[in-house]
Amino acid sequence: MTDAARADISRLEARLLGVASRQRHVGRLWVAVRAAAALLAAVFAYFVADRLTDFPAPVRLLVTLALPAAVWRWGVRRWAQRIFSDVSVSGGARLLERLQAEFNSTLISTVQFAADLQAPGGSPILRLRTIEKTSEGFDARAKVPIRPPEGWPRAGVTLLVPCLLFLPFALFSPNTLAIFAMRAIGMDVAYPTRTRIVHLDYPRRIANDQDARIEVRTEGVDPESGRLRLTFEGQEPAELALRREGPHWFSFTAAQPALGFTFEAILGDAPPKGGRVRVVAPPGVRSLRVRIEPPAYAGLAPIEVDGGSAAAPEGSRLTIDLEPNRELAECRLRLPDGPVPLVPDRGRYRHVLTPAASFLYAFEMKDRDGVCNSRPAEYAVEIRADRPPDLVVSRPEMDRAVTTVSLVPLQLVADDDLGLREVIVEYWSEPIPTGENQAELAAGRGRDDAGRPRRRATLASGLSARHLELSEAVPAARFEAAAGTLVHYRLGVRDSCPAREQVTWADERTLRVVSARELAALLSERHAALLKTVNRIVEDESAAYRRLRRLLEEER
Repeated sequence: MTDAARADISRLEARLLGVASRQRHVGRLWVAVRAAAALLAAVFAYFVADRLTDFPAPVRLLVTLALPAAVWRWGVRRWAQRIFSDVSVSGGARLLERLQAEFNSTLISTVQFAADLQAPGGSPILRLRTIEKTSEGFDARAKVPIRPPEGWPRAGVTLLVPCLLFLPFALFSPNTLAIFAMRAIGMDVAYPTRTRIVHLDYPRRIANDQDARIEVRTEGVDPESGRLRLTFEGQEPAELALRREGPHWFSFTAAQPALGFTFEAILGDAPPKGGRVRVVAPPGVRSLRVRIEPPAYAGLAPIEVDGGSAAAPEGSRLTIDLEPNRELAECRLRLPDGPVPLVPDRGRYRHVLTPAASFLYAFEMKDRDGVCNSRPAEYAVEIRADRPPDLVVSRPEMDRAVTTVSLVPLQLVADDDLGLREVIVEYWSEPIPTGENQAELAAGRGRDDAGRPRRRATLASGLSARHLELSEAVPAARFEAAAGTLVHYRLGVRDSCPAREQVTWADERTLRVVSARELAALLSERHAALLKTVNRIVEDESAAYRRLRRLLEEER
């Protein structure tokens, strides 16, 4: 083959490679335009969906990564289906054959001849002639236009439409697009022109004596009011108003619901959010006993009281024994001084105390599911204080004359709720007063005896009974008084209370300690006065008898 033929072949190959290269460039630009249009359309659809539906952050991040990958895969498939990407001599020849019908299979044959130029057995003259003819035809039609699979105007419109969709948001609310960009990368930011429910706080399980409080926290623009769609088990749904507690804060309280319910919070354009509240019976008391151990000095046997409420003597030791109706996670005994945590012992809870006064108590319980008895039953324990004893003294009389060797008769009756300890006497003495007002002075009126020393003596001790009847004679010498002395004394009984001294005193009495002669004179005076009184009574009775008899005779 001559050098001229070789030059013609090289020039033809270069032209064919140029045609294939220009077609590849146009195809790449067309695929890029279509891919950009598809990506913008998908992003706009994602933007609209995110505005209407509050996707979680992981879903938004997954969609952000999936959209470019899906568009890239779509572009690759379009490239393989619609574009000639073979930048070669044969590829250029096939492209010209498709674009221009006059370039028939001769062109491809020519290229094949050129490739097989050095093959043995070929006809160089025939090949040279074919190349010359093909080159002449190529030169005559060298300006064949290279076009994309579809027109550029249509491709431009597909790119322009998504841009025009984004244009209103870019002009009037650029902050919205910025927030969408932040949300697209997984940031949890609310749109400023819509309501978003960010948190819903409600009890999943409550007792039927508790209130169910539902709190809704929002972001964005709060509506003027909100609604709660409430559906109790087996009933039709009802819509109730949410209470506005403050900025971005709404609440609703269902007072002691008897049935479980589902609910949905509806606020503005936010997607409704809801939940379910189960209502169960609160933990309670299966059995409750109070063991009462009275104080040792009372001499009473321990007793057990069922039901929780009890009455106990002062100083008693109480053991409160509780058995709940289910397994508990926490149990506290509520006392006036504060709650006391209880430790379970084989399913029971016990607490020992020695109260000083009456009190109310209750059990605060929480089961394994977190259900509490918010309004526990209260039980009363009455602590009956040890009352002072009762005392009645019948003898001696209030004022008695005795000698130093006389016996003073004592007669008294005493009672106490828990037990008596001893009988005592408290006394003090002074000379027998004289003068016009000696009777008043002897009775203690008109005299200041606060500073006089008083002495005590025990008349009976070691008592343990709750009732005492004492009748005995006490020597006057017990009062340590000589003749001519006026002894002031009072009798008392003390109970067995160890916490404090409790003594009940009788009225103050007096003993006139005189000589035997003076006592005899006093007795003679009293005897004479007694006889005089008796004679007067007899005379009065005789006079009455005579009057009665005269009246009877007059009637006859």
